[in-house]
Amino acid sequence: MATIIAEIVENHSYEDVLAGFEITRVFHVSGLVQAPNRQLIEATQEAGIPQLGDTYPGTTNIDVVRRTSVPDGPNAARVTCIYSARQNVSTYNQPFPPVNDGQDVKQISAGTRELVTVLDRASNPMIINPPAVFTGWDPYLSEAKFLVPAGEIVFERPETSVAASRARNLVGRLNSGAIGAYPENTLLFKNLDATSSDGGRIWDCTYTFAYDLGGWQHTDQYHAPDGKVPDGADTLFFDVLLTANFSSLGLDFSDSQTPIT
Repeated sequence: MATIIAEIVENHSYEDVLAGFEITRVFHVSGLVQAPNRQLIEATQEAGIPQLGDTYPGTTNIDVVRRTSVPDGPNAARVTCIYSARQNVSTYNQPFPPVNDGQDVKQISAGTRELVTVLDRASNPMIINPPAVFTGWDPYLSEAKFLVPAGEIVFERPETSVAASRARNLVGRLNSGAIGAYPENTLLFKNLDATSSDGGRIWDCTYTFAYDLGGWQHTDQYHAPDGKVPDGADTLFFDVLLTANFSSLGLDFSDSQTPIT
């Protein structure tokens, strides 16, 4: 039976790391009896050696996250145990949220998207009349492809619950009412990514919204058999996308940002 020598106190250490800290304890295990190629495993399995997930004495939420075993003399090994509270911090370097509301961090991007219109910027129809020599020919509306301002706002935050219901019920919808700096029907919930690196304890969530202050309605006009829009054709607007209330997400859609401290 292996004998565990008291931990090597002079190798005990505490180290601050980004968004957390690490504590190191080192143990010397002697009297190993298994074959040489199994002794390092045997040392880590001894009852007196802290196991993965064990809590640092006298604390809570500071657990063993890594163990290393190396030879340390005949039939002996040195086992190093690393304790860390980093599992209570997301990869966004935020504290473990007590509820489903870690502080969100914004990313903003702006660009354009293409639309088609038969109206000029004063909302007058762009009528093309036939030359005078072409008697009996009808005028038609000119269609213009143009670019309008559009962009994305991205939020990152840690959460404590899986985002499955939000992905099913909110992604692909427009904001049903004004929220923050964005009027009704101008925000499209484009994408939601949620990943966990600790087995589902903390979820790093990324919310992506596309915004278009002109709205997301489908527009069209009557087209003649030749494909042209005749003079006098009305521009019709259709609401196609479903809407939802995004306020339940608890995201900050204002133009401000509070730095994480």
